[in-house]
Amino acid sequence: MAPSSTETRPWFETAFDSKYLRIYAHRTGEEAEAAAPHIMRLLEAEAGDRLVDLACGEGRYARAMAKRGLRVTGIDLSHDLLEEARERSPLLPGSPQYFRNDIRKLPFFNQFDLAISMFTSFGYFETEDEDLQLFRGAH
Repeated sequence: MAPSSTETRPWFETAFDSKYLRIYAHRTGEEAEAAAPHIMRLLEAEAGDRLVDLACGEGRYARAMAKRGLRVTGIDLSHDLLEEARERSPLLPGSPQYFRNDIRKLPFFNQFDLAISMFTSFGYFETEDEDLQLFRGAH
């Protein structure tokens, strides 16, 4: 349901539009590619593992992880960033899938082996309970 004119939406629901891609253009796929082997090692990830990328943005980490054989699902609230992620991800077997959803209310149960949330995606919520909702959903 869209907010009424008297409701205020949290800033993060409107901040991540196409302007974000210009402001953070220095955050590149090459950066994600360089970090991916380290993430794989830290997670003890193996090809075929199912990974959810929470607040995936335009999908740079989702693509980097998928290139390493992970089955990746990216979740984000931003319609604009998800559209960009889909455009930048080839429609080939093994390509990440992207869904629009609030990461505090994940509609999955035991569907993933691993979870990541990269860059500055965590810590935007107003209460500790909202942070815990994210952790519980990821768990």
